[in-house]
Amino acid sequence: MRPIDERILLNVRPEDAWAVISDISRLPEWWIDCQQVAFLSSIRKGPGVRWRFTANNGRESIIETTAWYDRIGFEYTYIDGMPFHSSQGILRIQDTPDGTVIQWLFMYEIKGPFSGMRNALLRRKLENTMADSLQALGHLIKANRKGEAEEYRSAALMRDAPDVERRARWRHLEEGESLVIEEPAITEDDTRPRMPAIQDEAAEQSPSEPDFLEQVPEAINTASEKPVTASLREEKAVHTPKMSQSSAQAPDSGEDSGWKSVFEVFGLPKPSETAEMRAVSFEEAVPHKVDIRIRGLRYQLRKQLVKLKRE
Repeated sequence: MRPIDERILLNVRPEDAWAVISDISRLPEWWIDCQQVAFLSSIRKGPGVRWRFTANNGRESIIETTAWYDRIGFEYTYIDGMPFHSSQGILRIQDTPDGTVIQWLFMYEIKGPFSGMRNALLRRKLENTMADSLQALGHLIKANRKGEAEEYRSAALMRDAPDVERRARWRHLEEGESLVIEEPAITEDDTRPRMPAIQDEAAEQSPSEPDFLEQVPEAINTASEKPVTASLREEKAVHTPKMSQSSAQAPDSGEDSGWKSVFEVFGLPKPSETAEMRAVSFEEAVPHKVDIRIRGLRYQLRKQLVKLKRE
């Protein structure tokens, strides 16, 4: 279920807002659709408070608080009288740098037939009622604090107290006195370009290798060994077929061989001349003779009954 979320920002203290919201008997003063409240429990604040809510049209419903957070807000739900399968409402107060925010959050799940169309109409009515009620709640909270002259400042804007070091560095400035920062005087050398430093003597280079690497080790006499060579492989004679004189003869230079086939140029027999075609013998199909005189048993019986004449 999608919740309905309505909020309002007030320049009041959270304690002033909680003093009005926590008093359930004052609901008719700011809840637009509330005409009367009658408590059904002995307690007036805290979780488990139950009361009868009478709307402007005379419809009654029973509401009960399910959670209570002192100076922060409370949660409630409808027990009876509303077409809700389940419901949960939250009224919460939050202190911000811009002021006090009062948030009204309501979630419900409608029951019965045609819940989709009924939900659209009911949701619009609840949104308008909650928005108008928060506006009336803001006017009521401001009306209760008319006698207070001092302006409220949110505690979220307050900084921590200075520690010992900050208090030791603190110096109160008198009127007309400003903090002067001492800077060194400007001289001509400040703007004069400076030449890069040049070394007169080359710096001594540190040895790149240690001393023990400069000593040349003595040569070690090793027995001369004959190089190992791979044995030569015997070359096998490659048999090349000899071409016949007829095939080796080049075509006559006087004739144009572009219009001749390969078989005519080299004097080779054509495949069509050497291929033997096998004769295919066709046998005449012998028709299968069927004796039409043979009749079935069904035909014989029907002939006896109907006395058919044979054509």
